[in-house]
Amino acid sequence: MPADTASDPAGSASDPAEPVSVTGWGRTAPTTARVVRPRTYEEAAAAVRACGVRGGIARGLGRAYGDAAQNAGGAVLDMTGLDRVHAIDVDGGTVLCDAGVSLHRLMEVLLPLGWFVPVTPGTRQVTVGGAIGADIHGKNHHVSGSFARHVLSFELLTADGAIRTVGRGTPLFDATAGGMGLTGVILTATVRLQPVETSLMSVDTERAADLDDLMARLTATDHRYRYSVAWIDLLARGRSTGRSVLTRAEHAPWTRSPRTRRRPLAFRPPRFPSAPPSYRRDCSAAGRWPSSTSSGTGRHPARVPVSYSGSRPSSTRSTGCRTGTGSTGAVASCSTSSSSDTGARRPCGASCGASPNAGARPSSPS
Repeated sequence: MPADTASDPAGSASDPAEPVSVTGWGRTAPTTARVVRPRTYEEAAAAVRACGVRGGIARGLGRAYGDAAQNAGGAVLDMTGLDRVHAIDVDGGTVLCDAGVSLHRLMEVLLPLGWFVPVTPGTRQVTVGGAIGADIHGKNHHVSGSFARHVLSFELLTADGAIRTVGRGTPLFDATAGGMGLTGVILTATVRLQPVETSLMSVDTERAADLDDLMARLTATDHRYRYSVAWIDLLARGRSTGRSVLTRAEHAPWTRSPRTRRRPLAFRPPRFPSAPPSYRRDCSAAGRWPSSTSSGTGRHPARVPVSYSGSRPSSTRSTGCRTGTGSTGAVASCSTSSSSDTGARRPCGASCGASPNAGARPSSPS
């Protein structure tokens, strides 16, 4: 799960993968595995069939604290090469995307359209596939539950190389949600979204004198907030044991957006230094991060227009999309990657019309 997608430390599925030292986000307990970065669904299926006796495990952006996406002596599939947003149902509030799409990228695309990721952990630098595999939770767990509650379906690549469409309420869905990648490799997912009026948060912060005071505040008023988190001072003793800073928030309505803010749905996150990749090649130049590689064609699935309904022309401009006309009306072609988009297919015939689950497939804008 490298933090910087500008580098490509792993080869494609068709290239012989060299041994790589892999760690979790905590950089502890490294193990050596073959890391393969498929760029098409066919390459992902080929990589799974060629895993060998040690098998393989899917990997996203490497934010697991432990060894969740490590496989000593086996294969690790870096899924960040499959990072397309395929379709957005603006009226229905759903998105169909690849498992390698990060929550950060979803926010970039969805916020200008009035939608937000339903569950976000402590970092937005995690993939949709990883969010399902770990069934992550966020500060809104008491209201929204975990991530899998908002997943309608996903496409799963199993050990035999077959791709299965898995819906809610099935045993395979329940085993995969929170299954840490042990049932197969998630390729795409359809996720239900949270509607918002602005990209701002209304935040209340207060101090709790001790642990009893904190619990009383949470019990009495936590139902008023969608997001809630407490930072507890573990060094305090005596009557101050458990003293805390309690922070709670809700999505700010349009009426509370500053009048000077011309685009209330603009996504402007702070920029932080990127972390080094959480895996590197075991080669003679120890400690040197590998250079970028390229496989030419077949890097990503074929471009599929991001479909939406309703009139939000300023929203599509703010996400860097270009509008056109398809068989279902207005569409927006979303630039989630600058890579080539040739030589691949949609995995299981999922519909790409105005809704991810129904409708005709629009033509690509010119």
